[in-house]
Amino acid sequence: MAVRKNVLFVHYGDNWIRGSERCLIDHLLNLDRSRFLPFLWTNNAMLHEEISKMGIHSVLSPFPILLGWKAPRFQLFGWWNLVNTAKTLIKDCKIDLIHANSAGPCQWIGKAANETGTPWLAQLHSDYPARDRLTLALHRVPNIIAVSYAIIDKLMSDGYPVERIHVIHNGIDTERLELLPAMDLRQRLQLDDDAFLFISVGSLIKRKGMDRLLQAMRFFV
Repeated sequence: MAVRKNVLFVHYGDNWIRGSERCLIDHLLNLDRSRFLPFLWTNNAMLHEEISKMGIHSVLSPFPILLGWKAPRFQLFGWWNLVNTAKTLIKDCKIDLIHANSAGPCQWIGKAANETGTPWLAQLHSDYPARDRLTLALHRVPNIIAVSYAIIDKLMSDGYPVERIHVIHNGIDTERLELLPAMDLRQRLQLDDDAFLFISVGSLIKRKGMDRLLQAMRFFV
């Protein structure tokens, strides 16, 4: 009988449940618990609460990113503390594998994993500019999972080994979708039967570019 592996999932993000958080929740819901025992370490309070409700051990703590996107940007002590916390979690939870659910945690997980001899990988849900690829040490990640080929273009241009990149597209829980009630959108939005109807699914945040999509639609309608 195979020995169950302990997996530490590390998630950095804003305090919401959106794309990468939803992917992680679905991942954990469908994880074969007979083979893997998950643990979570995150700075996201909403995700921490959601995962804890699933009966999964979760640790919540701040994640100061060195040279990151938010002030203070030069917390060398904060970075070092994250490395030591990671090493403690690896030891106390007897972690066999680490899964970084974005590029952010790679900045300290890599050092902790190397010092403890723990295998690890990163799953990328978006691409990153050159500055972030450098400061987050993406080129030192031993294996990368990307949710689309577009995400890995810049990494491959940097010379990251293609054999260490794996593209696994996000899945859709069709059973959960089928539980949702059918809806007549034209009727609900009071549109004519012959009105042009276009649907896009995504978070209403600036970087998703919904405003650009609406501007582009004028060329097709």
